[in-house]
Amino acid sequence: MSDSYFNKCNRIYETLLAHVIKLHKSGADAGEIITWVQMLTTFTWTNHPGRYADGKLENILLELGKTLPAGWSRKDSELPAFDIGLASDPRRKVLHVASIVYPTGGHTRLIANWARNDKDSCHNLVITSQDGRPLPGWLREAIENSGGRLIVLRQDTNPVSRAAELRRIAQANVDMIILHHHPNDVIPVLAFASPHFPPVGIMNHADHVFGLGSTVGDLFIEYRDESREVSETRRFARKSLLLPIPLSMDTVPMTRQEARARLGIPSDQVMLLSIGSSYKYRPTESHNFFRTGVKLLEQNPDAHLYLIGVEWDDKVDYLRVARHERFHFLGVIEDPVIYEIASDIFLDGFPYGSFTALLDSVLHLACPVATLSPSSSSLFKLIDIALDGMVKNAASEAEYLEKVTRLIRDKELRETLAARAHASLVDYHAGSRWFEFQQEIYQCLENTKHEPGPIPTTSAMESDHDLALSKLNGLGQGVAPLLLQLGRELFSMVRLRDIASLFMLSLKARDTKLSRTDLKGWRDLFGNAIRRRRTLRLGGGVKSN
Repeated sequence: MSDSYFNKCNRIYETLLAHVIKLHKSGADAGEIITWVQMLTTFTWTNHPGRYADGKLENILLELGKTLPAGWSRKDSELPAFDIGLASDPRRKVLHVASIVYPTGGHTRLIANWARNDKDSCHNLVITSQDGRPLPGWLREAIENSGGRLIVLRQDTNPVSRAAELRRIAQANVDMIILHHHPNDVIPVLAFASPHFPPVGIMNHADHVFGLGSTVGDLFIEYRDESREVSETRRFARKSLLLPIPLSMDTVPMTRQEARARLGIPSDQVMLLSIGSSYKYRPTESHNFFRTGVKLLEQNPDAHLYLIGVEWDDKVDYLRVARHERFHFLGVIEDPVIYEIASDIFLDGFPYGSFTALLDSVLHLACPVATLSPSSSSLFKLIDIALDGMVKNAASEAEYLEKVTRLIRDKELRETLAARAHASLVDYHAGSRWFEFQQEIYQCLENTKHEPGPIPTTSAMESDHDLALSKLNGLGQGVAPLLLQLGRELFSMVRLRDIASLFMLSLKARDTKLSRTDLKGWRDLFGNAIRRRRTLRLGGGVKSN
């Protein structure tokens, strides 16, 4: 293996995996095994191990789920009677399952738009791990307007209890299940390890990273064709089908002129817009959205750049290059539609693009600019079925600057491209062609029996995408040992002895060095865990570590 960071991630993965296997073979408590699976998959989500799925890991989780009876749940007295939809409602009843939903974020809007567009079904949503985060009002409205219910599983219970409750909900008058879960969410695998459930489709929104779910998915649903080969060969999908991301066709609430008037943006200003979660903009050596954005503004005095999803913080080193009077950091905005309507050009962020945000903006007649592609891997490029041939990824910053500058200075060109993209988008993402893709998904699931089963074991591979993703992950990391960072991230869920095991495993994987800096980091983490244990003991009634 030629990439050192890639090597390191693979080595840590195999070290943690060996620990999970050891726990399982020794007959350890299921809760402890599940905790370590969560820790490992949280690591692999942002530190690519050269795999997209692995039977050595996920088959253990499947086995734990299979040992639980089909009707497994908490005491009946604690669970009120439950039914999804009305028994007399003849429509299809779809149960969507998500780990966390956000005010901004493509997979959250995907769920809402699917429910809005599909009037022939009753859509319901269960959220497994919201942990007190606010629920977008527009998401609840979309689910309830379809005749369904939005349910947040109790967060004061462990994954086993939440899987039990999800099982019980899924057995209550549901025709099919669509998973939109995060790559590290163990709950769907535990819940649907039994064959006594409706068919399960997996919306593969995190198609470029390692994730759980292949053992229980009867169908992988891809939002772009490029993902299908990876799903079938490396996620072991039994079948995969395409479903372009659904977009809302609600009536536009205002004109561009009205939107600009409300925002105080002059009608003659060229407005550039970008929307995405903050982590998607974390720079690499070659791809720095903030630096490139400033270059665009300096070359084009009439342009302003508005960024939604990132807060300005002058303490963050990589944001300092973006200090510019025409670079506007707007932070998280729950419903950015007024900005989408007002914008002239939408810049898909990089190194990671935001598919849904780009498509939503094009739907409001913004001119699309694809993400600056960080590698030759097609999984990093914007390749949407509706925009194929119209929008292409720039291969270099110079090409990107030239392309965007031309659109800024040529109003007729950008308006012509925006109109063409809009027409194609409506057809593929909200019109007749989208409904054809949707019906194919439904027909497949309606004719499929839920058959969970083990998947093959895998070893690390070094494809272009594997190496490029690993490189991006590595550039986003600090100097602390990776497992120390993991312990800090998951501090609320790990016990003191888990931290001790993480430390030993980090040494074994050559992740932690016997340096003063590394050892001080671990000492501080141990100290925090000891203080927490003392506090919990003094509080009484809480299980100690």
